[in-house]
Amino acid sequence: MVTILSDAQPNGSFARYREQWEASLLASVIAGIADLSIADRRQALRGIYRGGFNGAAFGVYDTDELSGGSLEWMQAGPQQFDLVYSGPSGIHCNLGRVYAQPNGSWAALVIAGVKDDLSAAMASAEWAIARLSS
Repeated sequence: MVTILSDAQPNGSFARYREQWEASLLASVIAGIADLSIADRRQALRGIYRGGFNGAAFGVYDTDELSGGSLEWMQAGPQQFDLVYSGPSGIHCNLGRVYAQPNGSWAALVIAGVKDDLSAAMASAEWAIARLSS
């Protein structure tokens, strides 16, 4: 079997490969700044390479560089800060938030993901809580 890659119109898979490319950019930023275990770093790198390859193969982006995203803490209120990912395509995602509690402590929230329906989003939140507290 032979696969020929061309500059033809994107097919129905284009949106999926675009999402993988965006995820690979985020994984690249996280892998570069986070204190990850060897296993977690490998998972991040796996996502970077898969998204980069698929992005190039399906014409999602037209540059040789797979970088350009950033993570930044932004003040969102008097005692509230958001961790915002900014991608080179213009996407901005809030990934976490910290805010002051009345007793002087600080609470931290982490976005567990975006899902298509309520039950999947709830399952994602439950998984993240279990993972973070284990």
